[in-house]
Amino acid sequence: MPIISKRKLITNVAAYAPAGGGGGGFTANGVQFGGSTDYILGASPPANFTGLTDSKAGTVSMWVNVVANGYPVSWQTTAFGATGLRIRSQATFMQLQAYDSSGTKIVDIAPNSGFGSLGGIPADATAYDWRTLGWRWVAFSWNTAGGARMQSASNVYATGGGIDLFDGSTMTSDGIVNYPSAYIFLGSVGFGGSCYSGGLAELIFWGGLSMDLSDTATIRKLISSSGHPVDVGSTGSIPTGSNPTFYFKGPAASFATNAAGTGNMVLQDGSAVTNSSTNP
Repeated sequence: MPIISKRKLITNVAAYAPAGGGGGGFTANGVQFGGSTDYILGASPPANFTGLTDSKAGTVSMWVNVVANGYPVSWQTTAFGATGLRIRSQATFMQLQAYDSSGTKIVDIAPNSGFGSLGGIPADATAYDWRTLGWRWVAFSWNTAGGARMQSASNVYATGGGIDLFDGSTMTSDGIVNYPSAYIFLGSVGFGGSCYSGGLAELIFWGGLSMDLSDTATIRKLISSSGHPVDVGSTGSIPTGSNPTFYFKGPAASFATNAAGTGNMVLQDGSAVTNSSTNP
């Protein structure tokens, strides 16, 4: 299959805005991971997601306040098997990778994010370390079919306008991403691997749907013009008119409940998440 590589897609992003409190009367509650905590869905006792099928498309939107590098999200076919999808924070970049059912990587998206090992020069030619930025929004969208969409958007950058994808971002045309119904982890990759330390809020995933992150009207359904979260509805249905695959949000007491429907998480290791001292 042909590989789409060194593909730069410009995305409209919200201008830089200081973190701390939502806009328009809405406040998104953040939860805090301590670097040893992870949640899992799919291993006994929690039930698996229902209606989750492999697809060529998907979209992830989330808010992070990175303290130390790690994996806010990952899932795989078996407890220690081929990875379906994972997102990691690594100093100057946030990266999404997705795999097919054989464990072959078919989507790799990383925006230009500084001068680190996987970075480039962002729109304002300044290197940023996510661990120093406070609350920031990041979203990824992909569709390996037809028009082939591979996008990332964020409000990390101090200038509004567009950002480019890292030259190493790649996607396999017509590749089908494996979205397992089990072994979905929040806060680590696999059982306690590379645990995430930092804040997480408004984590939303749409399986089978690729949002156009170059469209300002679409972005405004996820982030306000002032750079804060917007109300997506109690089940996350406002952006598209129907529930996403999953929607995890604060406060900490109800964080493990999938607000979009079935498939609740349970604590796997460490202490439960706590409410963040600040919100995006």
